[in-house]
Amino acid sequence: MTEWQPIETAPTDGTCMLLWGRYALDEQGWFSEPLYGQFSGVKWVIWGAGIRFNCRPTHWYSLPDPPNEKAPRAGEGAGGDML
Repeated sequence: MTEWQPIETAPTDGTCMLLWGRYALDEQGWFSEPLYGQFSGVKWVIWGAGIRFNCRPTHWYSLPDPPNEKAPRAGEGAGGDML
C-alpha cells in the first residue's frame, strides 16, 4: 500500500497499523501526527507517547514488514554472545 486508505477499508481483526483522524472528543482535535493503533473489536484504540487513547480515525496505513534478519534473543548481542 502506498497511500492512506479510508478507515472503512481497514482490517478490524486486531491488526496494528498507523491511524490518522480525531480524538474521541471534538475539543481534543485532530492528531498532530500519525499514531499506532488497532481496532479492539468494539472501538479504535491508539497508542502515543506511552498513553492509550480512544479515537475516531478517518484513515489508516499498513505497517511495513519487519526486517528479514532474525532478531537476537533476549540476552544475546549481535554476535550471539550473552551480554
